[in-house]
Amino acid sequence: MGVTMKKQTIGFIGLGLIGGSIARCIKAQAPEHSIYVYNARHPYIKEGLKLALEEHTIDNIISDLNDFSVCDIIRNSAVKKPGILENHAKNSADFFPGNFGDIVSVNG
Repeated sequence: MGVTMKKQTIGFIGLGLIGGSIARCIKAQAPEHSIYVYNARHPYIKEGLKLALEEHTIDNIISDLNDFSVCDIIRNSAVKKPGILENHAKNSADFFPGNFGDIVSVNG
């Protein structure tokens, strides 16, 4: 008997090895969840993000951190930007994610 969850909107900063793997697992287990990915290089979109959108691994690419306000959960998996969400939340009264945190690896 599986566990049922309410539909969630999940945001990611960074969709590399860690973020991409987590997003794929989420969609495989709960395809009804929506996944938003932050793209700091707007309007340029990396081929990997385009492919993830085409394969329905992600649902939306955003270029403004304020767009994460619709997310239930936000995860920063961008190695070069730990703490970006916490800093943004401190400086923006309109930004209130339900649950956020860093999930980064240590390289080197």
